[in-house]
Amino acid sequence: MLLHSNVFSQLESPTWEDSSTASECKELEDKIGVENLARITGSVAYERFTDCKICAFTGDNPASLLWFEGLSTKAQVNDKQTVVISLGTSDTLMFSLDSYPYSTEKSCDLSDSSARLGYTGHVLCHPVDPNRWAALLCYKNGSLTRDHICDRILNSIDHITQSDKWVAFEAAASSYTTTEDIFGFYYLMPEIIPKAQGIFRFRKINICSQDHLENSDSNNMNNILKLEEDQYIMEADVQDFGPLDAKLMLESQFVCMLLDCKKKGVETNHIDKIVVTGGASSNMLICQTISDVFGQNVYTSRLPNIEHSYADIDVLSKVSSYTVALGGIVSVCSQGEYQQHKDDVMSNFGLVLLSTPNPEKTQYYNSKLDSYDKLRSYLETNYPPN
Repeated sequence: MLLHSNVFSQLESPTWEDSSTASECKELEDKIGVENLARITGSVAYERFTDCKICAFTGDNPASLLWFEGLSTKAQVNDKQTVVISLGTSDTLMFSLDSYPYSTEKSCDLSDSSARLGYTGHVLCHPVDPNRWAALLCYKNGSLTRDHICDRILNSIDHITQSDKWVAFEAAASSYTTTEDIFGFYYLMPEIIPKAQGIFRFRKINICSQDHLENSDSNNMNNILKLEEDQYIMEADVQDFGPLDAKLMLESQFVCMLLDCKKKGVETNHIDKIVVTGGASSNMLICQTISDVFGQNVYTSRLPNIEHSYADIDVLSKVSSYTVALGGIVSVCSQGEYQQHKDDVMSNFGLVLLSTPNPEKTQYYNSKLDSYDKLRSYLETNYPPN
């Protein structure tokens, strides 16, 4: 029983993860049309709080984007942009757009799930630049799902500490350098992008291996999935996990983020750097995977006058909590007479390089983009949230 339970305005209220209004969202999309709804509002229909009041202000995510863009601009020598990835309970991808991505001059076949995924996430007004936009894409299966899969992989190890657990997880994931023909999706909770749920593995097969399967394993033949010219052996409702899943879980999350950047019109050659924040940004394997997938340097924010290791979770949590307030300062001080105050604040902060890309691994991840796109679209169509 809470000592001060009456401090809450509502004792029972849904969280942002609540999906109870999914049927109403579907009805709204059916009546207005997914494409038109995205053009009008900046996003397709997502579940909302009951009786939510809509007010104009610089929210926490736009403020964070604004802050990191400001830090990046100090050292930037070109017109390329910064992509921000917040690695928390959920993972959030944020970046600016020079133009509105949902043009009235272009239309697409939204019966194609891959095309529909181009309308996922939110397109917001840029917090300070009236001629730009900001994309915000949220992935529900972030650190909680990583933690769950990590525990399942390491469940045979008794009395392992929290820090040792992630060392063991990194070792497991690093034991697989490449997995060209194997793909995984880990949607423990109902995912937002794509709208799917479940844990799946796929193995791409060629004609020679199919001939072998036909002669040896009827069970595998029953699980063959054909998507255009490609064929895959599919495992649904995966229950047993091993080192391969550690590798695939990280790979699929960030390859799908890259896909979503491209669907919003941002190619990797338009990106200058990736900035990570949130608790999971202390994991160097995660940072290196992001760097290799995007083919970009990965940075994090530096607190002023503090000597620390970037593996220090407490310090990283402080950085994450400060960025919203600091972004708000940048927003307010972007008006003429306050510009000097903004410069004074930002001069005390900077970015620290965490990882640089391996070109061979970047090429490897690029080779899997098309398959990940097809498979993710298949899951949204055939495995919607319960």
